[in-house]
Amino acid sequence: MGNTDIEISGNSKQNKNRFEDFLIILVKYRRSIIINVFIVTLAAIIISILIHNKYTAVTSFISPKQKGGLFGQLSSGFSSTIQNLSKTLGGRVGSISDEAYNYLAILKSRSAAESVINKFNLRDVYGIDKTKPYEDVISELENNVDFHIQDEGNITVSVTDKSPERAAEMANYYVQILNEISTNLGVAEAHNNREFIEGRFLQIKADVVSIEDSLEYFNKKYHVLDMKEQMKAEITAAAELKTQVEEAKIQSGLLKNS
Repeated sequence: MGNTDIEISGNSKQNKNRFEDFLIILVKYRRSIIINVFIVTLAAIIISILIHNKYTAVTSFISPKQKGGLFGQLSSGFSSTIQNLSKTLGGRVGSISDEAYNYLAILKSRSAAESVINKFNLRDVYGIDKTKPYEDVISELENNVDFHIQDEGNITVSVTDKSPERAAEMANYYVQILNEISTNLGVAEAHNNREFIEGRFLQIKADVVSIEDSLEYFNKKYHVLDMKEQMKAEITAAAELKTQVEEAKIQSGLLKNS
């Protein structure tokens, strides 16, 4: 029992000595400690002021399924290149339509980037001097935007900026650009199709007139009353092309009004 009391008393004295040593160190180096704490606190305040908070706005939309026309024809073109790249990087493309990759190509196009830069005056926003090449602004924009195709086919547009309002506006503006470019491409395709069909129609119509004249001359000369099979085929083709011209006109009108 006596030995236990002596051991406890010794430990208490030892702890007391340690605490006194700690106080001595604090008093001795109090000036250095205060200065260091002040410097660290001041540095933290300065860093928090200099480093602006950044905000990311995300918008998502559903891409349409595969359709005919321009995007359908292009699916074997630039969209396949994007698909192959995605596969190389480990992306899953099983349930994703070609249309989604066509839209992705539009969003990543230079024309879309230039529209966003000019709309929001990003050269000044990013603090890039006017003497620097335009590509520097595009590169900085690309570092702050991200386009992603989800497994179910949805496309997300993410924009990071110091201003949450500007980030949201830029994300929505990308969707607006996509609608405008895709609509313009559709209108141009409808116009080209219409011109092609009308050209073919006029050509076939001229051929029909020529055949009719030749056939009339042949009938008068040889008194032949039966119509040649070629004449029937040309008239049928002309009627079908006329129908296609009307359909192209309707399609062009709908696209212009959309």
